[in-house]
Amino acid sequence: MPVPATSGRPKLVAEVLQRGFTHKVFPGHLQLMPQMHELYEMELASAEAALMPDEDLVRNAGYFARVGTQWTRHFLICSGEPLRLPKHSSSQLRSFFQNNQFRTGYATHGLFPYRGKFHPQMIKGLLNAMGLRPGDTVVDPMMGSGTVLIEAKLMGIKSIGLDASPFCRFMAQVMAECSRVLRPGRLCTVVVGTNNNQLSKILGTSPEDVTGIDELIADWASGCGLHQVRKLSRQIRGMSNTMRTEYIVFFQRR
Repeated sequence: MPVPATSGRPKLVAEVLQRGFTHKVFPGHLQLMPQMHELYEMELASAEAALMPDEDLVRNAGYFARVGTQWTRHFLICSGEPLRLPKHSSSQLRSFFQNNQFRTGYATHGLFPYRGKFHPQMIKGLLNAMGLRPGDTVVDPMMGSGTVLIEAKLMGIKSIGLDASPFCRFMAQVMAECSRVLRPGRLCTVVVGTNNNQLSKILGTSPEDVTGIDELIADWASGCGLHQVRKLSRQIRGMSNTMRTEYIVFFQRR
């Protein structure tokens, strides 16, 4: 192939950069998800495109934002503002969820920052690459925080989770239960423990200025279309006569 003349090279470079390479890998009607920077993400996207018909891509694809004129469910779930974090959260933590908006933090995956968990988006891609369809069953023998279980539930796939850790079992059960979509009129009950005195010492402020966990949950629920019906409180006495308050909060779909 002859080398283009110098005068026309800037135009050619601009055309090549604008065109990219994804048009050679994926059909033109498939639009990739934003924030894709890793090779494994392209590999999983390629598997989804090859194994799933368009209607399945719209419902369960993890690495495509749009199929033709239809936005995918994953893109719509993750769109909007990133996971809401407490006001005292570090800039590093906030930046993580902003830069990984389509990988993690959606649904109930962000309820607890369990170290060692997989990106939920990657789990979705792996389930698709394995050829699992709605109604199939997946088993995770080391479920940790339940990432596979939650993704399977979102995709209509049955799941079984096991873990030797009682804490992991409790955490996965809470996240799975919270992921249920409330029907109109259905009540949701949340029990949270908080200790504003200890939090104020950690944050170096007065207890009155501390936002309790119950308030954070109420604020989050309001943004999800729930309103607080009632809040009960009780005092719990621990070791050395330390006190903490536990709240039982009732929410209902508007």
